[in-house]
Amino acid sequence: MKRLSKQTSSRHIMTEDELYQILYHADAETVRQLCQINKTARALCHQNKWQAKFEAEGLPSFEKKYTLIDYLTMSQLKQEAEEMLQVMSLHQNVYLIYIYPDNTVAYENIRFTPKWVRIHCMIKQSYCNFIKSLMKSIHNTVDIRDNEPHGVSYRKSVLLREQYKNKKSQERLDLYNRLGLEDLF
Repeated sequence: MKRLSKQTSSRHIMTEDELYQILYHADAETVRQLCQINKTARALCHQNKWQAKFEAEGLPSFEKKYTLIDYLTMSQLKQEAEEMLQVMSLHQNVYLIYIYPDNTVAYENIRFTPKWVRIHCMIKQSYCNFIKSLMKSIHNTVDIRDNEPHGVSYRKSVLLREQYKNKKSQERLDLYNRLGLEDLF
């Protein structure tokens, strides 16, 4: 006598609402993976309806687009800005030069206090708002350098390009590595 075995499938097909909830509560890396491997998730990632997720994570949207693709970009910008702030705040006073893509230059004198970032010793800004301003500068491909002779960038992507030319660039890149800040690139 032959024994017949029935294979039953207990496969659960996820609804779009369930997938939306998973994406809403997921971190950036999980969102990135789901948007790549799941067709329905990919479609959700391109929908402009994720403003609540941006607000929950404290992320700005510079172009007023709220897709998960933009969320991933803003998450990466926030991580880079927080790393820059950590390196900058090792000194109490920092003199910065902002070099814009059109070669326009701006200067700022920053003083870090326990509660505030003081810009030009007059304007008080919270650390959260300062991170958002750094994010906007990074988003606009602004190079942020210190105001010393042969100023060295705080942008890791620039440091990686300059490290072989400049000893101070190597030292700053080593500082990122010593602080345990992993490379994003």
